[in-house]
Amino acid sequence: MRTSAPCITISSSDKELLLYIQTLTGGAISNKKNYKPGLHKDSYTLSIKNKESVLMILKEISLYLRIDKKEIEPYGYWNTTTESLLEMESIQQLC
Repeated sequence: MRTSAPCITISSSDKELLLYIQTLTGGAISNKKNYKPGLHKDSYTLSIKNKESVLMILKEISLYLRIDKKEIEPYGYWNTTTESLLEMESIQQLC
């Protein structure tokens, strides 16, 4: 049985920005298909699949997210993420 893992993807036409973020977080950059090259710039996607990196990023950006905590709590996502972040902090303090 396969379990799902957290993943963050960031899409941008600014490849240098994604390369910079990649140096901070890891992950892989892929090219997105451009169906109308005359109208649209080439676009890229950074995929971050390392659990520790994903949780670190969520912790760093959580204050800037526009999702109300009350909206998430019924589904259990907020509590799960919060507990995971706290566990991660405890482990990092031990190292």
